[in-house]
Amino acid sequence: MDRFKELTFRFSKKEDEEKIRRLIETRFGNRKSFGAYEDIENRYYLAEEEDGTLVAVTGLIDSGVYCGPEVDWTCILEKYEHRGLITFMLDRLLRDVEQD
Repeated sequence: MDRFKELTFRFSKKEDEEKIRRLIETRFGNRKSFGAYEDIENRYYLAEEEDGTLVAVTGLIDSGVYCGPEVDWTCILEKYEHRGLITFMLDRLLRDVEQD
């Protein structure tokens, strides 16, 4: 965890919807019609700076299509790209997966 000690990690809450929307739309444009903002509670794993700025979002869902977990919407602020943050976050999430 020392690698990203300046960040706080937690699961999303309903009140994070606007932060998540801003981050995703900054990088990808409007994704409302794709379901990116539905059922926000505990859907995403978030990385935040000390001041509460959302810097990365990702998650795992069981879509039923791939017989196991699928990576959900993933987005990261440009200044955090190429540092391994999303890989770090997915590693933490995959430790809790009970499927093969």
